[in-house]
Amino acid sequence: MRILPKVPTRKGPLRKLTLRKHPPPDPPPPSLALAPETIGQRIKALREAQGMTQGAVAKAAGMKRPDLSDLETGKHDPTFGKLRRIARGLGVPLTEVVKDLDLEDN
Repeated sequence: MRILPKVPTRKGPLRKLTLRKHPPPDPPPPSLALAPETIGQRIKALREAQGMTQGAVAKAAGMKRPDLSDLETGKHDPTFGKLRRIARGLGVPLTEVVKDLDLEDN
């Protein structure tokens, strides 16, 4: 029979682990911050001008209708990729979606 060496054990109280909280990320610079409700209103206006439903635009853009609705109502911030896909689904250039919008945060 083989005798195993004694493994040293820790004596005393165990240390309590604490989780570090990281600071929130910095907001984007004002020049890059898009006003989602303004862009959402533009998307809705372009969609309605073409007589398209949210479902039709969402399908053409490869996204879900509730996601498009959330963008139109300003509940979510649109990403560049989503804006590009929506513009393609509407059949307009991306510049038409953001044209004449004040993208500066005053």
